Amino acid sequence: MLRDLDRAAIDDLRERLRRSIVEGDAEAYTSCFAEDGVIMHPDSPQVRGREAIAAYAAGMFEVVSVPLLELSPIVVDGGGDLAFEVATQVCELEPEMPGFKRDRQHLHVYTRGSDGNWYVAAAMSGNQ
Repeated sequence: MLRDLDRAAIDDLRERLRRSIVEGDAEAYTSCFAEDGVIMHPDSPQVRGREAIAAYAAGMFEVVSVPLLELSPIVVDGGGDLAFEVATQVCELEPEMPGFKRDRQHLHVYTRGSDGNWYVAAAMSGNQ
């Protein structure tokens, strides 16, 4: 079971991640991920490692903006240096993308780094 301090740190991480996406800030987005973090989005190849995530985020934010992103955790739990989150999302893109739905869901796995901070170890999302 997560300690209150860890839960609060994960809440802060989630908000930094959300804000970086809405602001289109690739550097801030990348900093939310573990060095060996992985992104798995539908119909896309896996993106693995901070260097690849930085390139992915820069490219993504060049072609799309996210004026609205609401993240609503359903379950956040874990123990030790690992945690997970199951959540729903309301996400709007500009321009709209075929097949991308406003109502979404995600699974995030979090890890505590050697610096004591929490990072996204794996992120998977898709339409509801």
